[in-house]
Amino acid sequence: MTGTPTTPKRLTIIDRIVTVLTAITVGTDYFVTPTLVTKRTLADTEIVTFPVYMVQDGAEAGPPENYSNQNYCEVMTVSIKGVVDAPDGNSVDNVEKSIRDVRRAIMQDTLPAAGSGSLGSLGVLVFMGAVRTDSGLYGLDGFGTFELEIQARFYGSWADL
Repeated sequence: MTGTPTTPKRLTIIDRIVTVLTAITVGTDYFVTPTLVTKRTLADTEIVTFPVYMVQDGAEAGPPENYSNQNYCEVMTVSIKGVVDAPDGNSVDNVEKSIRDVRRAIMQDTLPAAGSGSLGSLGVLVFMGAVRTDSGLYGLDGFGTFELEIQARFYGSWADL
């Protein structure tokens, strides 16, 4: 075998989601511009500006299923953890605005107009999953958190797995 192996499609999907979330800019379509989007899990002490989104492969994932002799279908969970500021102890507003921004950005990237390299062009079907928040627990500490799960269904060739 010569050359470099193909990047795993799962990693390509996660990297694309990081790119999409990084491109969010406050304006007519979005409430807030993220200060950091990363694949790392950050310690509380590392988060000094808001909002921050951490994108990781989720715990819920099944094995690839045989789609045909040469192809497979797989569903993976992607977890997006957000940390937002809570002015005056109110984290609810910024948590909900950030969840909406993240959902909108990802779903917009599945549309044909999103172009080359988009989730849509990668053949990824996206399904919004569960959302968990801190229920305002950290509001008095000046921040709020959420975790949004998305299901990404995609197809590939066994040769590229």
